[in-house]
Amino acid sequence: MDGRKAFALAAFALMLLSLTGTLWSISTIPQRDGFGSSALALPENGTMPAPPDAPQALASIEMSVRVQARLESYGVYEGRGGSVRLSVQNQESYELYAIGARITWLPENARSERDLSVQIAASNETRLGMLALSGPGGAGPHRYQIGLRLLVMAFGGWHRLTRNGGQWIDFEAGSMDIAPLGTPSHYETSNNYYTYYDKANSLLQPESPGVIAALSAATSNFSAGYTYQKLSAVFDYVSEHVKYLREPEGQDYWQTPDETLSLGTGDCEDYALLLDSMVMAMDGSARLYLLDSHAFAAFWVGEGPDGAVPSIRAYYGTNLDVFYLTDKGGVWLVADPLASFYLGGPCVGSTPTNGTGWDFNATTQLMPIDCTGRPGHVQFWELDWLWGTMLLVTSVTLMVATLVSGRRERVRPCAQCNSDIEGAPFRCACGAPYHWECRNAMGKCVKCGAPFPPPSAPVPAPPAQDVKHD
Repeated sequence: MDGRKAFALAAFALMLLSLTGTLWSISTIPQRDGFGSSALALPENGTMPAPPDAPQALASIEMSVRVQARLESYGVYEGRGGSVRLSVQNQESYELYAIGARITWLPENARSERDLSVQIAASNETRLGMLALSGPGGAGPHRYQIGLRLLVMAFGGWHRLTRNGGQWIDFEAGSMDIAPLGTPSHYETSNNYYTYYDKANSLLQPESPGVIAALSAATSNFSAGYTYQKLSAVFDYVSEHVKYLREPEGQDYWQTPDETLSLGTGDCEDYALLLDSMVMAMDGSARLYLLDSHAFAAFWVGEGPDGAVPSIRAYYGTNLDVFYLTDKGGVWLVADPLASFYLGGPCVGSTPTNGTGWDFNATTQLMPIDCTGRPGHVQFWELDWLWGTMLLVTSVTLMVATLVSGRRERVRPCAQCNSDIEGAPFRCACGAPYHWECRNAMGKCVKCGAPFPPPSAPVPAPPAQDVKHD
């Protein structure tokens, strides 16, 4: 085998290897191992700090007070409901005490209410808490009315505030847009995709002094151990102490949890990495979920939701809709402060789909990333760009090799014996080709009759225009 053919075969083999690697990188999704089943930690149902007892009212009193009530919501859905967060602005120079709240849909008079025990300082806005709502029948603008049961500090003691002989102080009706139920999107799920797994797990900081201090500040009032109450307190702490800040267009920098705590700002993955680090610091099991354009945290709560749901509802004091994801490893409780005021609320890009179910409505992929704190190392064969570059280079090399190996002089058969000529022929001045043996035996050209020079004499070069190539 001559050198040109060997070169062509080597180039072909290299191209075949590159093509195989490229097809492998396209058809497979490299994954890390993530959690083993024995590595998951189950939260316990701990105890809550006892709420303050509401003061005893001396009597009822009907008087005018300057109070404004408002609500915040990430969405209430037709037929499904949702949740709101209630606040009160006390514009008086004396204290108030909230002992109950309700919201009434108008004109149906369908109500959701809860008990409260919240003191409202004079000239101050106070957050009262969460209230789960039933959903009215149709989507679109819908009227509602907030009502409160209040005590007022007057004449040296607490009095029950009444209006028109009733205990509920109803405020002016407002309007809320009720959202329609959504349609799920079609998406692919891929666990622990290696680039994001390695990136996320290299940034987690469960042992950072800053994370430990934040965890202590969030959970110091709760009993020892890893509990649902502490999970909820961590969620509330991050919601209160980190403000959302959108990155400039085209940038996607992932902050460490220490950076997020120091800056007090972050975007979706920064929230998630901080939440996951704080839960890992409690020896809990956490995940980062990635969508097309969003990230959120989730925490493992066992093989089913039966322990998590009542604990979350008890913590927030109302019958909240609890969102979670389920896979072969069990149930993962959603934690997204950018779409909910409570742990277990919906995440950005999700939608209720019926009476109890929910799904994602704006993504083509779902990537669960286990937060193990053990980043992997990318091997060279896992680099997609490597196989693409090799395929391009070897394709060009193979084309060149094919041209080189196929380049040979095309000649007519020998003018004397009429058989093919291998190698370089002798050519007469008229262009007729000969084997060298036939040329030496003949002495002159059979075409033009010109004598051949002696074998020892220099042979004139054939005319260039008679040589043809591939």
